[in-house]
Amino acid sequence: GFRHLGLIVVTEGRVASIGENQGGDLIAITDGRNYLNVFIYRQKEPPPGWLSELQAGDRVRVRGLASQFCNTPPYNHFFELILPE
Repeated sequence: GFRHLGLIVVTEGRVASIGENQGGDLIAITDGRNYLNVFIYRQKEPPPGWLSELQAGDRVRVRGLASQFCNTPPYNHFFELILPE
């Protein structure tokens, strides 16, 4: 939520999906009730090697910058973690 924005946080869950967009790689993780997108920013490098080993259902622990990417009102959802390359 908003109180964590800009902080380094650690969380864990199961991989729900893996994808990518023009800016990097995306992993959706879940605790069984909620989902959180984990974004791995990538400039020109290939994805990190460990990413190709992930599969849906794997348990992961991630540490990253709490952020939000929401372009629709009321701008109070779509929180995510941003990981370094």
